[in-house]
Amino acid sequence: MAHCLLVFIWNLILTILTKKEINCVTLPEVENLYERIFNGYDKRVFPLLNQSETVIVSVDVLVVSINKFDEISGNIDITVAFKLIWQEQRLTWIPSDFGGKTSILIDPQDIWRPQLLLRQSFDSVQDIGNTPLLIRLFFNSSVYWFPATVMSVSCTVDVTYFPFDIQICNITIVGWVYRNDEIVLSVSSSTIDKSFYIENTQWDLLNDSSLQNQTTTDIAPSFTIQLKLKRKSEFFVLYIIIPLIFLGLINNIVFSMPVASGERMSVAVTIFLSFVVYLEMINNNVPESSNPVAYIYVYVLFLLAYSCVILLACLVSLRIYDKAEPVPEKLKAVIKWLRFRCMWRKTCSVVPTSKENKEEIHEVSESPHEDFYDENGDKAIEAVTIVNDITWELVGKTYDMYVPIILYMCFAVMTGQTFLNLYTNSSFLR
Repeated sequence: MAHCLLVFIWNLILTILTKKEINCVTLPEVENLYERIFNGYDKRVFPLLNQSETVIVSVDVLVVSINKFDEISGNIDITVAFKLIWQEQRLTWIPSDFGGKTSILIDPQDIWRPQLLLRQSFDSVQDIGNTPLLIRLFFNSSVYWFPATVMSVSCTVDVTYFPFDIQICNITIVGWVYRNDEIVLSVSSSTIDKSFYIENTQWDLLNDSSLQNQTTTDIAPSFTIQLKLKRKSEFFVLYIIIPLIFLGLINNIVFSMPVASGERMSVAVTIFLSFVVYLEMINNNVPESSNPVAYIYVYVLFLLAYSCVILLACLVSLRIYDKAEPVPEKLKAVIKWLRFRCMWRKTCSVVPTSKENKEEIHEVSESPHEDFYDENGDKAIEAVTIVNDITWELVGKTYDMYVPIILYMCFAVMTGQTFLNLYTNSSFLR
């Protein structure tokens, strides 16, 4: 019995200590609140008691998703949510008079709200506030509105550095019907909120995307959303760039093929046609633009010219191997210089024979002039130096050795500079 009494007293103490005041807002109190604050209210009038003052609207932007980006037309569809805060000084109340009610929801058509338009609208004029989302009004006159919309925006597309390009899209929200002394659209934070952002499969929204207040030259209150979108280039690197580089690398392999095989020209033509096929593939993936022109087009044009030069070089090589007349002396001198003169000096021995007293010439070494002696120490062999004659076959081999090196150097320089500038988004043609 004593134990039960102690438990009862303990529960009673806990109940007294943890007792809280419970506010109950009744339906009539809320109805009276709406009727009272909207009695005589005119939404056409600015929400200030002193109409000579300026309405300050605080703005935040949340980018939810990038739905579509058509680089050819420059049309981008994005889902954006706005956070707008201002003071409605005519609508206030004391919470204790209405059951402790501190905030209510209001239809956007029943209260003054800023009329905002999209300046870079793609199709038609878009009203940012054209949404049924309710507005929350607090007892201290603070108004919070979170309109969300899908905006179809017209952007200028620069595909110069495709597929490593970064597109900058400026979206201006403007209050056309207001003067600058009537409303100020104040950006509360220069960064765009990405808390609810859904990643796009083709574009990355960079963190340095920003919000900017209006400039002094704007004739109406406005603010600008600057979106920086970086293209995801992995697909294009694997699908276009790497195959192009490989085709360029194997282009010179035709000079390593035997002339007797007769396949040099056919291989060169096949590689040239491969570049033509890839040019068509690039046309289907790169946005069409004349100003500026994508550097990748310039690179493909270089590869086509590079392949044409190799075709002509193969033709010249075949003509060299097919010549029968003597090699001109000037050309011989050039070939000797290209293949190093020491390679053409061979040491031979003149050996007298005992039978018919004739001399036989034997190649001994490629070392400098040197005499040879027999077992008794007498000079038995006298070394002489003769120079090999240069044939058209040797001219062709020299040609096949140096021309690919020169072409590879041109290919490496152009390829390296092109993709370095593409990746770093820097210009080398302007």
